[in-house]
Amino acid sequence: MDPLRVSVFETIYPEVTIYPASIQLPPGPLAQGMTNHVIIRGNGGDLKLSSPAQAFPAGGLPQRRSDQSSILSFRRLPPGFQILPGQSVLLTVQTDSPRFPLLTVR
Repeated sequence: MDPLRVSVFETIYPEVTIYPASIQLPPGPLAQGMTNHVIIRGNGGDLKLSSPAQAFPAGGLPQRRSDQSSILSFRRLPPGFQILPGQSVLLTVQTDSPRFPLLTVR
């Protein structure tokens, strides 16, 4: 009898995935408004998000929304919004994960 061979592969995903890993805005003032989204996924089960906060340079008017789908959105950035050299956008959110109680996206 011929032996039966079975190949086995394993893929290990990180416990928490953030996409995109950083917040990208086009250079110069925005010609038209835009909305950005950040997806945070718990690969080991449901990941509960709370207390989302963001820091924008002066003049920004973004807001944030959090829901159970683990998608964070910040409201339409107005035309003319601009990030200058040395400035950054910072998004933070608390989670129910004991290993990752606070996530930060720049």
